[in-house]
Amino acid sequence: MKITNLLSCSIFLVVASPARGELHLPNLFGDSMVLQQETRNAVWGFATAGEKITVQASWGSRATTTADGQGDWKIMLQTPGAGTGHHLLFHGANTVKINNVAIGEVWLCMGQSNMGWALGNTFGAEDEAAKANFPNLRIFKSSREHWHEPLKQSRDLLAKWSPCNPAVATATSAVSYYFGRKLHGELGVPVGIIVQAYAGTPIEGWMPKEIQTDDPLTRTAMENYKKLSRRFSKENALEQFHNELKAYRGKIAAGQTMKNKFRPLAPPTITKPAILGHQYPSHIFNAMVHPVRPYGIRGAIWYQGERNSKDVPQA
Repeated sequence: MKITNLLSCSIFLVVASPARGELHLPNLFGDSMVLQQETRNAVWGFATAGEKITVQASWGSRATTTADGQGDWKIMLQTPGAGTGHHLLFHGANTVKINNVAIGEVWLCMGQSNMGWALGNTFGAEDEAAKANFPNLRIFKSSREHWHEPLKQSRDLLAKWSPCNPAVATATSAVSYYFGRKLHGELGVPVGIIVQAYAGTPIEGWMPKEIQTDDPLTRTAMENYKKLSRRFSKENALEQFHNELKAYRGKIAAGQTMKNKFRPLAPPTITKPAILGHQYPSHIFNAMVHPVRPYGIRGAIWYQGERNSKDVPQA
């Protein structure tokens, strides 16, 4: 199942920016990644317009395509049954190799703070984390992001696949961790969980705008957000955002990873005006679902908390 199919039937770059035109991949494709077994997986990236791209998998699958006029490219790569120790080679003007690739079951884990709540904040966390050494339970978690237009790739430059160990488990969504651990233990195959959580967000933010504009509550909310935004300059907010994004990328390029002792650096977000904020319909989808939606998955789990229970109509 692809994430695009899932959304249609339910309600629901660990480096600085590469040189222009250089073959590169979203950070969802990196060392220790997990691909869905026994299916045709979408693999995509960016290059120079018209550049020929070849993807070679260690299990024998091979595919070739050409980057379009925008430099975007995508191929479908057949995967075998579950296994580990694989690698992927991407050939274009330059070559990129991804190591320690596993084939197994992949699940997308989305929702608000209930989904994001870390294992380390739960009862019994120390005992559970101490035994959480599962090298073939792989976890991909990216920062909270929202945007008013669909993004091709996340702006989080630190997000990466991590084999589960006590430190990784402690920082992982508790719901996602226990779900992945159970699957991994009972199925006996590698499991990858993609954790996309954003606290305090309504479910309207997680769905494409075009599939909910017929809903009167969504239309009313959009009008209210427009009224709230009249006091703020959209242009000034975007200018400030891009200045902060440039500073963020500069820090990553300089080797910084932490905002403070406990919190890693994360891309900036906009809170005002409301029409650019994280409450507006589709804005979470644009930044946290749209960039990963072609990825091959078995399915998804969703955990929505109290944000949609402010009043009876909304709930």
